[in-house]
Amino acid sequence: MLVHSLTTLSVCPYRFVSVQAFCIVVALGLLGTEDGVRAISLQQLKSHSGWANDWDGWLAFTCRPGEAINAIYSVHNNHREDRRWKLGCEHVPQLSGRCRWSPNWVNDFDGIMDFTCPGNGVITGWQGYHNNHREDRRFKFRCCDMDVGLRDCSWSGDANGWDGELGFQTSGNRVLHGVYSRHNNRREDRLFRFNQCRRG
Repeated sequence: MLVHSLTTLSVCPYRFVSVQAFCIVVALGLLGTEDGVRAISLQQLKSHSGWANDWDGWLAFTCRPGEAINAIYSVHNNHREDRRWKLGCEHVPQLSGRCRWSPNWVNDFDGIMDFTCPGNGVITGWQGYHNNHREDRRFKFRCCDMDVGLRDCSWSGDANGWDGELGFQTSGNRVLHGVYSRHNNRREDRLFRFNQCRRG
């Protein structure tokens, strides 16, 4: 179900490639933010039932036009040695329509991932596929340019422990600019850090 309304917030992808994909729309009532659209919170993202991928399955998530990823939640399964992901978006008024996917996968299996959007780009899409032999994922990201500059960029600490729950949300008027991750072959999992910047 997909509902277009200023009084609802979609937490489903604009383009969603998954055999069992479905969309969840969270009703928020009156929206009182300065931009007219309220961002999804990490708690809301954790509580809804929609996942962007199945275990070992393809991950493909894209925010609607004018939105950027602002909330990320993930859990790990030790039997499947994989992660499922939920991603939420917020309206960003200074976001342009100049968008592109990273041309190649930004990490090798078992390798470091150190990705930031070029220039003043922010992350609006996330793709990944899993390899059962390597028990790891490779990722791509979609970046859209801002019509204003980015400043005061900083990296978070690890957003998860090995095999643990992951939760991250951008703060204030910050936007998601980059993702860093490292893999452990014994734990068959990744730790993730996120780079966020102030708008303008």
